[in-house]
Amino acid sequence: MYIPGSWEEIRLVGILRALQKTHDETSEILKMQKLRVGNIEKWLREALFDQVEALFTIYSIQKVIDDALVNKEIDPQDLARAARLTPEDILEHFRQDYYLHKKLIKTYNEAESTLHQEHHQSMLTLIERLIIDLKADLSSPYIRKLKDSKKGNRDIEVDYVLKPNENTEVQIVRQYLNRHFNSSRYGWVMNDKERGMIKWTRIVNDELNRRIILLRSIDREATRKTGFPINNPNSTGYIGPSYWFCESIFDSVLENLYLDLDYRVESAENRLFGLRYGPAFIAQTERKEKVLEYKDYHKQLMARYEKSKMVKAIKRIKKERNSTAEEIDEILQKFLVDKYVPGKCNYEFCG
Repeated sequence: MYIPGSWEEIRLVGILRALQKTHDETSEILKMQKLRVGNIEKWLREALFDQVEALFTIYSIQKVIDDALVNKEIDPQDLARAARLTPEDILEHFRQDYYLHKKLIKTYNEAESTLHQEHHQSMLTLIERLIIDLKADLSSPYIRKLKDSKKGNRDIEVDYVLKPNENTEVQIVRQYLNRHFNSSRYGWVMNDKERGMIKWTRIVNDELNRRIILLRSIDREATRKTGFPINNPNSTGYIGPSYWFCESIFDSVLENLYLDLDYRVESAENRLFGLRYGPAFIAQTERKEKVLEYKDYHKQLMARYEKSKMVKAIKRIKKERNSTAEEIDEILQKFLVDKYVPGKCNYEFCG
């Protein structure tokens, strides 16, 4: 069937006509020809019920109001009334078959009821995984691994992956879960660029790449100060700073970890002298007196990066990431407590 307008236009006409606005009033508010308003209304009455129903969710209604209707010449009281509209209000206004569809509620036998419960449990399992993903591992070992994988590349662009190597079954369940979100009032969790997972992913990737740049900068400064490259602490007989030299600075200035640990000088293998900062060696040297220089270098870099604009920017981004995650987490935790995911999908026993 021919669709007489964009989805936004169809939603706007649906909202205004459900508010009992006339064709003339709707045409005037939307700056749309009356013929087009009539064609859209005809489509809303005659298209497949499921197609029209899918077009009007609480999320999509609120979004089109916020994005488009609020900018039209409409009475503030009508705007407030529009914000209170539900999908049921719109469907009831346009569809003579609304009550018929409302009555078509599935009843399940015991076996089908079990499948229904398993369907929700599989989605809840994915939600548990999403809650864990929201905690985003941006620790120094993780950043070190990414940084080294990008060695030699000037332009650093790394994406934080939320769905690694999912099999077909998990991918199908994820599609079901997305449909549930999109058909409920919680569509913003997956779709809203200003508060949902899209925003969180954008923030975490920005923070991730800034962290890589920061660790690269600390590594470079440590090498410049000591005259030796950064070494894997598992290497035998290395001279110079270890990964922990830089990562302890990184974690201290960003996460307030490892502050004020003790420095200790110990004899290492092959007649070398090792400098520990807390639990691990931050450097090895051939001469004992050189250890004090490494200790000073470490303190100097710690103090310098604590005040750097780069660190302050990452902390601001981290704060925004955490606040965004908290809002999403609150909704996901509710689903786990209720043991139910609102909305519906095309699974046979969804209900």
